[in-house]
Amino acid sequence: MADNKTETKPEPKAEPKAEKKPQAKPEKKGRQAAAAAPKKDHPGVGQPVPPARLRIYYEKSVRAKLQQQFALENPHEIPKLSKIVINVGLGEAVKQGKLLDGIVTELETIAGQRPVRTKARKESVKRAIPHRSFLRKKPE
Repeated sequence: MADNKTETKPEPKAEPKAEKKPQAKPEKKGRQAAAAAPKKDHPGVGQPVPPARLRIYYEKSVRAKLQQQFALENPHEIPKLSKIVINVGLGEAVKQGKLLDGIVTELETIAGQRPVRTKARKESVKRAIPHRSFLRKKPE
């Protein structure tokens, strides 16, 4: 009888890969630079986050009044808060940059968290066409 042994060839050894050299990264500009900067510790570091005051007020007083006002029997019928949004439109911030910093600190105090600064995608028509000369009728 013939042996059914198959001969296995040893696999060729893989060559070691060349190590990648760290490349110098270009400096980041704008928002990325601010995000990459080391963050300062605030006074509440390490403490548990307190519940939102508006949520506590809503749960204790507003929900009960809503239930009485609309005669709701089931507590699941009472509307719930899902998201609270605070918005400030400040057209003068284009001319006065310091004005925006004051608004940010006020919003931070009100909301208990740092607001996100978002600039308008388009400038308003008023600033683009200051005199609106195209709206005036020409004298005949």
